[in-house]
Amino acid sequence: MGNSDAGADGIAFVLQPISTSVGSAGGGLGYSGITPAVGITIDTWQNTSDGDPAYDHIAIQLNGNLDHSNTNSIAGPVTALSTSNNIEDGNWHSFRISWNAATKTLSAYVDGSFRLAGIKDFVADVFSGDPLVFWGFTGSTGGFNNLQKFKTALNPAYRFIPGQKRCINESIAFFDSTISFTPVVKCTGILAMAARLTRLMRIPYIPIRLAEIIR
Repeated sequence: MGNSDAGADGIAFVLQPISTSVGSAGGGLGYSGITPAVGITIDTWQNTSDGDPAYDHIAIQLNGNLDHSNTNSIAGPVTALSTSNNIEDGNWHSFRISWNAATKTLSAYVDGSFRLAGIKDFVADVFSGDPLVFWGFTGSTGGFNNLQKFKTALNPAYRFIPGQKRCINESIAFFDSTISFTPVVKCTGILAMAARLTRLMRIPYIPIRLAEIIR
């Protein structure tokens, strides 16, 4: 989220049925005006016109409306971090979103700490019965700025045992140290090749875990 506490403006995780929709800049976080949509906003600038608190905050807001006093604001705002009012500290922060279809609960976690949840039938009430939507991130700056970045939590990593021989007809043992949230559903590219190699060499294959955005 950048390294300047005086910077702006924030990012949003957005679910929406039209992948090309673009929201407004500045305090709009690139999300304002996108409808129908569900957004989890991480806002680092206080816009009093939207009822923003002074601290960096997270909220669940519908249909591109960032006004916290509006009925489209269904959860929050609360501090984005459980331990600080400032998330613009130059560090990477983990951001996990969980969807419980049975209870219709959308929850958000930052750095492993639960931050907030909203309960609503988004499919019926927001997306007119259509369960197929696009997901992505928006972000923006205005008169003030920060370098705002995100990356998926899938960090694939394989390592050889110390002193591993890499000669023709020699078996290769490697270990999966991938970091992510949920069991992999499908391997492609080099990960599929790694899985195939483990089978060919009869080395136990430990599935990697793919980043959970919506469960």
